[in-house]
Amino acid sequence: MISISNEIAQEMAQHAISWYASESCGLLFAKNGSEDASRCVCMENLQDQYHEKLPEDFPRTSKDAFKINERDVARMVDDAAADEEYLLAIFHSHVDCGAYFSEEDILMAAPFGEPSDPDMWHVVVDCQADGVKGAKAYKWDGSGFAETVLSDFPQVQTQA
Repeated sequence: MISISNEIAQEMAQHAISWYASESCGLLFAKNGSEDASRCVCMENLQDQYHEKLPEDFPRTSKDAFKINERDVARMVDDAAADEEYLLAIFHSHVDCGAYFSEEDILMAAPFGEPSDPDMWHVVVDCQADGVKGAKAYKWDGSGFAETVLSDFPQVQTQA
């Protein structure tokens, strides 16, 4: 079961707030053999850049989609392996619509009906205009993505 410390959850929540009204995104790493997130890497959402250059291939904007630099992810995964860590989860926020695993999220995680990494968690942060309301995690259970409510995930209000 994925475990995210309050410190890392706060970092994720602040990242989501800083990107509002766009989706935020990032990575969680863990030590090999553990599902306790050991660190968070907040990433830039490149969706708008892709949408602007290739709108037919990327019809969504950052309001309801995210795109991470895949080369950066690959480099970070390689670096993590050298430190006996692995990519535990990809996280992103949903803007003004709750933390759920959307059809778009499912297609990204399992493009042909099977996940590219069945052991990876996907964390969705609920970001609203007044702050973060919580998060849920999803992991492949053999037939679909099972939901786990992250009950300890902090609710963080935006600064007035």
